[in-house]
Amino acid sequence: MEPNATNHVKSFMRDCIPPVIARLFLRLRPSKCDHQPPIQGCQRDAAWYDESFPTQYLNHYTKSNYYALWAIIGDRIKHARFKSILDLGCGAGQMATFLRDLGVSRYLGIDFSPRRIQRAKAICPEFDFAVADLFETPAFETRDYDCVVCTEVLEHLNQDLDLIKRVRGGTRFLASVPNFPWESHVRHFENADMVTERYGDILSEICVHTHRASEGGHTFFLIDGISH
Repeated sequence: MEPNATNHVKSFMRDCIPPVIARLFLRLRPSKCDHQPPIQGCQRDAAWYDESFPTQYLNHYTKSNYYALWAIIGDRIKHARFKSILDLGCGAGQMATFLRDLGVSRYLGIDFSPRRIQRAKAICPEFDFAVADLFETPAFETRDYDCVVCTEVLEHLNQDLDLIKRVRGGTRFLASVPNFPWESHVRHFENADMVTERYGDILSEICVHTHRASEGGHTFFLIDGISH
């Protein structure tokens, strides 16, 4: 509806319709946002992630929206006494710094975004980081690791199942996926059963924990399983 037409409608309603009914009509009238299509996500390249670098990645890990989730993962790593971690899609190094402070001694973080790896190396020089494509890196075969971490990565990949299949058999796999769409999300999950259905065939002993992350309903599903 054009602005002039909208003004005429409002004027008519003020003059001819009781105020209570008029307010109800205007409240229920569809807004422009109602006609916007939902977010259509797709897999993005490294340049996109270099450019979309949220300022929150510059904060200490305790201020991250993911800190509560990382704390659960860190507790499981510490309880299992894992010594060497392979972090797939490690981002800007916040979780790496957390794991370092938790006592992890050996760690390799891989991400294809040079800007994010540059930040990771700056804040956590004690650990190893590499700019690489997760589907091409030889680290799965050459690196010594007893646990793989992959938080908020699988939903960004068309070939997420193929990535998990690269993990050495018998390795503990800790990952997370969300329940909400985003422009770089290829998929998201409505509940834990959907997560189990997608990854249960390639991970044994799979357990999916539902982690409510915000008052608005954002939820992360923590995947814990063993690679085949």
